[in-house]
Amino acid sequence: MNSASETEAKIKVLEEKAKLWRARVIAILLGSSVVFCLLCLMYAFVQQAEAVKQRELAVRTYRVALKEQDVNLSLRDSIVALNVALQKVKIGV
Repeated sequence: MNSASETEAKIKVLEEKAKLWRARVIAILLGSSVVFCLLCLMYAFVQQAEAVKQRELAVRTYRVALKEQDVNLSLRDSIVALNVALQKVKIGV
């Protein structure tokens, strides 16, 4: 009977060791998942900051393009007016 209780005690010890091992593995997996999620979160913030910078650059570039377009339209209008004046001079009006 004594050896049976010793065997049961050994079995319980082995079962406890197995439970501890499983708990450690699960803790490592969950911890690794948390670290991975934090890294993804940091990457997302970096990407968001970069997107904001790119948007600001795009808005500035768009405004410059609009100003250049206005200048080009004014120049075009001036050239058209000059051509009309030259035509009048050639015709003798």
